Amino acid sequence: MIIYHLTIGTPFSENLNNLKQQSIDNGFQFINLSGNYKRGEVSIPRKIAIIHNFLKSNVLHDDAIILFTDGYDVCINDHSINVLRNFLLLQCDILFNAEKIFWPSLNGLGEIGQINRKEIFDFFDQKVGLLNKYLNSGIYIGYVGAIRQMINFCIDISQKYNVYDDQALMQYFAYQNQNLNIQLDYYDKLLSTFVFSEEDFSFDGMILKNHKYNTIPSILHANGVKLPIDGFKKIQRINKEANLPFYLYCLKSNDKFLAIDSKKKFIFTDFVQDKLCFLVQNRRKTKTCLLSYDGRYASFHPDRFYDFIYKHVMSWELLEINNNMIKTTHNYYLLDLLENSDKLDLVEVPFNVMTFTHDKLIDTLVNMSWS
Repeated sequence: MIIYHLTIGTPFSENLNNLKQQSIDNGFQFINLSGNYKRGEVSIPRKIAIIHNFLKSNVLHDDAIILFTDGYDVCINDHSINVLRNFLLLQCDILFNAEKIFWPSLNGLGEIGQINRKEIFDFFDQKVGLLNKYLNSGIYIGYVGAIRQMINFCIDISQKYNVYDDQALMQYFAYQNQNLNIQLDYYDKLLSTFVFSEEDFSFDGMILKNHKYNTIPSILHANGVKLPIDGFKKIQRINKEANLPFYLYCLKSNDKFLAIDSKKKFIFTDFVQDKLCFLVQNRRKTKTCLLSYDGRYASFHPDRFYDFIYKHVMSWELLEINNNMIKTTHNYYLLDLLENSDKLDLVEVPFNVMTFTHDKLIDTLVNMSWS
């Protein structure tokens, strides 16, 4: 069964072209509704109108399924078959992204007609104890009939009250149409937003997950600050091109990351932009090695630090791990080279670290092999 993936993006760009290829590769029917529009013609008010014009043509059956995403800040991380199955299991009419902030703010848009938007805020805010509880319109999936009803409502309210923000209009629709089964993805099971949520995500070398909820979202949305897009691209490249599957870890002590300074000395740092070290392990957990920030294989000796540019790991570079004690095959312990540290913890790579990883590190990861 086909999911029709609609987006609006003009002019074309690297991010939009990446989204298109991800959509096609994952089995979606990709349609850019604004392909013939000129630069600057697609404003937020025009966005709703473009969707409205497409849906009123009745090209798609009411029971067909649409995935709508923004065009420039979204990454598809799963096949349409899995997206379809997980959506159907929810038994809802429309599923939206959920985020941690209510936007537009009440200060910026206090009313829609006679409705005080504080009532709409309270409608979403009643989900006590949840972090992601506010509707985000950057990604939604649902049945054509339900989405057409929503878009018609948004057009009517927009024209009646001169409100043009699509997110505010869709929040109002959810508030006014509680008879419809509209759900938000509170736990990032299928759709995820990253604004104020980057710290909830980690990458184990192959899988990006929300470690707060232990979920693996299929579609990622870098709403707000766009830095996560760089992390999405690197993870996508690993998933697509890696020669062999692996685990990837950072090394931490007292909440600081292990890194290498300009003199090739191990140090600890708070800053994810620094030259961090990474531990790589095959998925069977029988082989382990250390990588520098720029993808060089690393080893160590009491007298010095060594690194190599080879893409094939041999016995010299292999490490042994026992109860988080890391040593070379020559019985030199990493902890012996570290100052003010008596313990190293292996942690999955925080997503914000992936955002700043060096391209040469990704080159090594996708091309590496083991003896």
